[in-house]
Amino acid sequence: MYRKTISIGALALLLPIAAPQAAHAQTVSLKPASQWNVDFGDTRCRLARIFGEGEDQHILFFDQHYPNDKFGMTVAGPGLKRFSAKAKTQLQFYTSQTPRKTEPFKGEAGAYGSAIIFGSAKIEKADAGQDSKPSSPVLQIDTDSAAKVEFVSLAQGKRRVLLQTGPLEEAFKVMNTCTQDMIRDWELDVEKHLTATKRPVWTNSRAITRKIQNDYPAAGRSRGEQAVVQMRIIVDEAGSVEKCVIDKATDTNRLESPACNPMRKAKFEPALDADGKPFRSYYATPITYLISP
Repeated sequence: MYRKTISIGALALLLPIAAPQAAHAQTVSLKPASQWNVDFGDTRCRLARIFGEGEDQHILFFDQHYPNDKFGMTVAGPGLKRFSAKAKTQLQFYTSQTPRKTEPFKGEAGAYGSAIIFGSAKIEKADAGQDSKPSSPVLQIDTDSAAKVEFVSLAQGKRRVLLQTGPLEEAFKVMNTCTQDMIRDWELDVEKHLTATKRPVWTNSRAITRKIQNDYPAAGRSRGEQAVVQMRIIVDEAGSVEKCVIDKATDTNRLESPACNPMRKAKFEPALDADGKPFRSYYATPITYLISP
């Protein structure tokens, strides 16, 4: 008997761990074996870097499908082979950070083998909750927080894989530039977004979300496929859905998300520009399809 779960929005990545950090008797610590590779794609911005040599080679991906202060993240390689799909994973970016209990899922990444996949992760600010600046429709990765990064560490019990990334400030500056280019590709006004006073607000989300959650794609479910997809909505000046696009964040054979069907009836409060006038903008969110025992 299996339970199907569809999560709309961020995965539960930011729950603090009550217990102190455990000692990791089996730590795989890997240095970079390549420079960062940047892919300015039509539907995705990706940073990729290889760590380790020979049979210990691992790969790290950071992905964004729209401007956001969060990102998708995949770590793949032989050090993750014995990680369990059922166990929670501790995620950490720097030594003084309390590890975070996360709920990613396990998959495969081609020649690199076993992968731990996060639909949505974030490097939190040290002064989180103290920033009083108004939110903008263009959320971007905080490069000051990225400058604090020392590594990407994944741990389950006494097993730990640590990728020695060093600071990510410059890499994420490139990512932010890439996602601004996306806005232009969607034929939206970048400058108007950067100075806007309000993002689109989804007003009937409860009813629409319920319909999406009740519709796990049958072909994908029958094959036991899990996936993270990215849903992007173009919202016009009146708050109506102009266009809905689904981008796959993870590879699947048969799982095709039907989420755009109910989203045609979604209603929004439109984005407001610097003068408080409605303008054409976007709303985007990850959707996670998960089958668990």
